[in-house]
Amino acid sequence: MIRRIIFLSAFLTAIHGNGQIFKNVQLERLDIAGNPDCKVAAISPTGDFLVTTTQTNKGLQRIDIASKKITTLTDHAGAGFQPVISGDGNKIVFRNTTFNEQRERMTGIKAVSADGKQQETLQSPMRKMPIYGFDKKSVPFCLTSNTTEAPKTSTLKVTRINSSTQEHTPVVYLDNLQLMIAQNGKARQLSPNGTDESYIWPSLSPDGTKILYFVSGEGAYVCNLDGQDRHFIAYECKAPQWYDDNTVIGMDDKDDGEQLISSCIVAYTLDGQRQRLTDPASLTMYPQCAPKAGIVACSTSGGQLYLIHLTK
Repeated sequence: MIRRIIFLSAFLTAIHGNGQIFKNVQLERLDIAGNPDCKVAAISPTGDFLVTTTQTNKGLQRIDIASKKITTLTDHAGAGFQPVISGDGNKIVFRNTTFNEQRERMTGIKAVSADGKQQETLQSPMRKMPIYGFDKKSVPFCLTSNTTEAPKTSTLKVTRINSSTQEHTPVVYLDNLQLMIAQNGKARQLSPNGTDESYIWPSLSPDGTKILYFVSGEGAYVCNLDGQDRHFIAYECKAPQWYDDNTVIGMDDKDDGEQLISSCIVAYTLDGQRQRLTDPASLTMYPQCAPKAGIVACSTSGGQLYLIHLTK
């Protein structure tokens, strides 16, 4: 396969992006024969493989970046919606969406080995959306609540594979479009911008002290774990992801009311610096970060995959 790499000098990036957060930016196009319907769903911590899904989030495939080998991990519906890769890169936790006899949506949680050879069930399908992730030892966990509503506080049941401890790393998530945090078996509503707002794309900072989230119609924000010290980042930073404790990567997309007309990947620092990492004409969207490898993966609605190689 031919690997096409576009070298963007730090000078040009600084001019077009209104600042310089990264000294060097290299955009690599991955020419991989496959499904034009695919998009990036996750990238391994070391940046050696991508996890892709379809535009409708059906199934997961692993793409090894060096060899371009493609491995099917699962065909489950909903699997591509926010899968999580363990810190050691050996497992992936994902959703399994089904419908019951009343045509109500049910969500289960499964874990699959990164080579696709082993799959385990963490939670059978249920009406209430389970919360899931990995602890610091890369053990998958699932948190569930008996209530179907979104209480301000609640006690959660912790399920693990081959582990009996009830402790887990903090998890930020959404419940009825409200921002929540779960820690040590307890869930608490934060909603720092108010309960009349709709929250999306929450994530915890690498050092575990801050929460990144997006408020529909307003933009990206950062707050503390207690929901205090709210800090506005930018409106043009959709689908935001942490790159490091001071840098956020997102997308700046625009449409004409019917179709996408431009989209690029952008970087922001918490003190207000901004740098554009791809051209708006590239239509690149939904970044996934592997900061240890200095890589951000992204894709287009037409199924083209890209890697952005970054140096600070």
